[in-house]
Amino acid sequence: GLYAASLIIGFTAIAGVIFCYIKRTDYSGDLWGSHMTWLIRTFWISLIIFLVSVPLTVILIGFLSLLIGGIWFIYRIIKGWIFWNDKKPLPAPEGLF
Repeated sequence: GLYAASLIIGFTAIAGVIFCYIKRTDYSGDLWGSHMTWLIRTFWISLIIFLVSVPLTVILIGFLSLLIGGIWFIYRIIKGWIFWNDKKPLPAPEGLF
């Protein structure tokens, strides 16, 4: 929920990743552990995309990479939410898709 809220209030993703790091060891080995790994990777990859894209907005390509990164972030939130709702582990939480 904190990651989804970050689409409106950006800093809630930071609270989400902190929560995931704290709780990941409690859920290691079960289906919730895969979700914690999924969310942690989503946060860090999204942050890297953002940090690379913002300076590139000067030459306009950054806007495209921000758009693609935003779509990817939303995809990851929706996919994770669907698997969470079905109470299933994510098949490849370390992957990009």
